[in-house]
Amino acid sequence: MDKEVLKEEKEYLIKVEDQIKDDINSLSAFLDTEKVEIQEEKYSMRENYATAKDVDDNFLDIYLRSNEYDEKVKEKEKLIRMQRNPYFARIDVKEDGGNQYYNYIGYRSLNNKDGGLYIIDWRAPFASLFYDYDKGRYKYSTINGTINGEIINKRQLKIDNGELKYYFDADIKVDDDILQETLSGTTNEKMKNIVATIQREQNQIIRCPEEYNTLVLGVAGSGKTSIALHRIAYLLYKLKGKLKSSEVMILSPNEMFSGYISEVLPDLNEDNALNTTFEKIIKNELGDKIEFETKKEQVERRLFNKFPFDDDKDGYQFLIDLYTFLVKYCTKAFRPTNIKIGAYNIPESKIASMYFHSFKKVLPYKRIDWMIENLYDTYFSSFKDLEFRIQDFLKAKLYRMFVNNNPINIYKLFLKNLGKPFSLINGKIKFEDIVPILMINFFLYGSIDYTSFKHVVIDESQDYNAIQLFLINSYFNCTKTIVGDIGQSLNVDTSHSLLDHIDDIFSISNAEHSLVNLNNYEKKEIKKLYLYKSYRSSYQITNLSNSILERTDCEPIKRLGAEPELKRIKTREELVNTITSKIDEYKSKGYNNIGIITKTTKNAKELYSICKSIKDIQLITTNDTYTNGAVIIDAFSSKGLEFDGVILFNTNDVEYNTQLDRQLLYVATTRALHDIMLLYTNKPSRFLNNYFQGKKDVI
Repeated sequence: MDKEVLKEEKEYLIKVEDQIKDDINSLSAFLDTEKVEIQEEKYSMRENYATAKDVDDNFLDIYLRSNEYDEKVKEKEKLIRMQRNPYFARIDVKEDGGNQYYNYIGYRSLNNKDGGLYIIDWRAPFASLFYDYDKGRYKYSTINGTINGEIINKRQLKIDNGELKYYFDADIKVDDDILQETLSGTTNEKMKNIVATIQREQNQIIRCPEEYNTLVLGVAGSGKTSIALHRIAYLLYKLKGKLKSSEVMILSPNEMFSGYISEVLPDLNEDNALNTTFEKIIKNELGDKIEFETKKEQVERRLFNKFPFDDDKDGYQFLIDLYTFLVKYCTKAFRPTNIKIGAYNIPESKIASMYFHSFKKVLPYKRIDWMIENLYDTYFSSFKDLEFRIQDFLKAKLYRMFVNNNPINIYKLFLKNLGKPFSLINGKIKFEDIVPILMINFFLYGSIDYTSFKHVVIDESQDYNAIQLFLINSYFNCTKTIVGDIGQSLNVDTSHSLLDHIDDIFSISNAEHSLVNLNNYEKKEIKKLYLYKSYRSSYQITNLSNSILERTDCEPIKRLGAEPELKRIKTREELVNTITSKIDEYKSKGYNNIGIITKTTKNAKELYSICKSIKDIQLITTNDTYTNGAVIIDAFSSKGLEFDGVILFNTNDVEYNTQLDRQLLYVATTRALHDIMLLYTNKPSRFLNNYFQGKKDVI
């Protein structure tokens, strides 16, 4: 590093830190004063009786001032967070026909006292130069048009806890020093932001135009989830005043994963978006009384192969068959009759005319809603005090006109027409059955109001079936970012075909909830983007996981690490000693998170009962909080997480021999960043032969 340049950079950092301190002090002074004044105003309003208008005016004033106070508190918290690492890059440019200048890029913008900028936000149009261009010619778009010029220099800086560690001038490339250092570091219990190391192909997805539904297919470790979260932050910046964090929904695979990603948006100076799972949506829509199998229970049922599983129910054709059936059923099964309320008699002919003709182009629930509105306005509009009671009465009467209005019974009839049985599993409705039941419920009764949401992220989309995707697009009338990886799919027989049909699924389901002619509808294409480079695991671990699936589309980053180990275990004592020794070794390397991954929850509980004497070892499942340390976790629950070091338990050929086993083994190996050991008894899984056969250092 050049000493003069280093001196200049340190001086600039001091200016930035001083400005941040000044801003924090100004906010602190304002907050101290405002807090006292708001409290005094509240006290005055309680003590001094006034007219209703005075109370209303005072209440509104207190409400507005309290909101402003809360916003200033958040602003102060963001500035305090900013002190640790205010910026990470500098770009020197010369615009065509203009002057040469530079900008520093950070997690948020920072104004100086002269009205200029010390730092520009990483989401600003100018900042895209850092991610998308090497030194040389550039162009980028702003609201005022396209700007062209030349990048004179690109500088990356490492600032930690307010101290400049180093800088270097370099072109952007995938194996640059800062990226390598970041990837070589250890993990913690929360996902971290990747702002300083966003790669060109990732940046293009993050900044994809907001009007698109975007499907991102990326290999394990390509940063799909992180990119989706950074895209939320980008949209919140670009659409400020039009989009709020509370109007963004993230559909996560499970509760633990929701907690794992919970720090990314706050680190990017944004409030967290709302988070849910599809299973929560089912409960919210159908109520708590209906018990159903979870997705995880379904996967583990398939792994044990104890009960039959009908792959057809995950597929696109099953969606089409059910849609076709419901259109016909809701026509044939509706039997209009007269409705008599007091002196008013609504003839059967009017009801039939509305249901079969006037409102026939929309889903049944919407027809019923419109019919109720029409009937009330026509016959009962003078009874304003009884409006809701009359509407409820009409609703009950109209739904009784269906031969059967119970979604479960209608689903049984549908299966009977297909020659398929219906059965419970341990007294619960199977997951592959509860989803179509939810679709029938939607056709007949509609859904909770999701119209407040303006963007939705669907993570692990490869594990959603056709009907789930149909329902999500029907519920949420907004743009979506959909991320997934076919290689990690646990719907092994249907994921490829689903992605082939996702345009059709999103076209059939629509915001208007109108019926679609399946033989003639307007196809809306989803923008599809691909990520082939894997950044998470070392070169050796990525090659191991690729060999399991014989995957050729995944390019490992050349970050060399230790060779994966394969070890045969003969006794329980040897198992405990091996896991203990390996945990100690991982800890000696400074690893924060160590995953001991089993095939199923049952395996995880059995292993924990054997190993619970090991110091600080924990057993966690999908509903637990992901924490630092050594944890025993099943492969399904580990999806989306990452560990510095991994120990895979019982990778025998008896345990891992089917295609679903193969996918799960791939998921488990791709959780490891730096080290992995695979334990087995008797004979290792056939899916490990490609990598380990003939290797001398196999234990």
